[in-house]
Amino acid sequence: MVVQSLNGLSVRLKEEHDLSFLDELGQVFYVNDALISGNLSFGIHTGTRRLFVKYAGAQTLYYPNSPETAVVRLQKAIPLYQLLENEPVNQLEADLDLPNGIALVFPWINGISPHSSNHLLEPVQSWPLRFKLNALDQLYSLFAKCAKHDYLAAGIDDGNFLIEPLSRQLYLTSVDWFLKMPHRNVRGRIPGASWYIAPEGYQLGARIDELSVVYTMGALAMAFFGNRINQKKKDWKGPENLFFLASAAVSEKKEKRPYSVQSFLDNWRLSVLDIPISQYEQ
Repeated sequence: MVVQSLNGLSVRLKEEHDLSFLDELGQVFYVNDALISGNLSFGIHTGTRRLFVKYAGAQTLYYPNSPETAVVRLQKAIPLYQLLENEPVNQLEADLDLPNGIALVFPWINGISPHSSNHLLEPVQSWPLRFKLNALDQLYSLFAKCAKHDYLAAGIDDGNFLIEPLSRQLYLTSVDWFLKMPHRNVRGRIPGASWYIAPEGYQLGARIDELSVVYTMGALAMAFFGNRINQKKKDWKGPENLFFLASAAVSEKKEKRPYSVQSFLDNWRLSVLDIPISQYEQ
């Protein structure tokens, strides 16, 4: 292991790497060198604003594959970030093709990561109903837009979310692991946290499709309103009509789930319209 210094902050790597491009962006005030994605993350102060920079190309400590693999993943994600302009995703401002890697530049979001909570989504679970519904609708709409353009939402993990507490907005900070359709599970496990992965995500050779994303959408509803581990009605703390939709979405058998991402979203929105307005501040 080698330790490099950026503005007094340590960067731990397997071998030395040129990160001097960061000096041209501004002053480094934050470093995350412990990611398992093969990326390094930096906070940069330009003098007038703050930026978030995601970099691939270095030999990071906890990534078992080559830096080139991480570089290719970020390169493939660029069109998706561009597609998701104005969606609740950190907005890509620039991509830098560098001699030894690639950097994606985003605005810095003042928020908290769910990982900082004992219960990973505890801050969201305490929101009034209308904020939860708004956050889920935005995420579901994002997934539907991706599906329309042949992308599958994958790699979903609590660490990919950022919560802006004042506005009660939920942002997805990474779409790097989203999959292009059609996709087969060639590794035996697709990326993401276990509670958001459909059963076929663990089956070698299985087809990963929109129904796999529908499962993730149902699992997110369980995380917002219930217990994402046992997914039982007794733990549900939201409108009852939404539980039945979420429960169908997390069916073990694909054929029992809503038949598409857009179908789930349409039915979810219709069910939301049936919720009495008096419940929205609860």
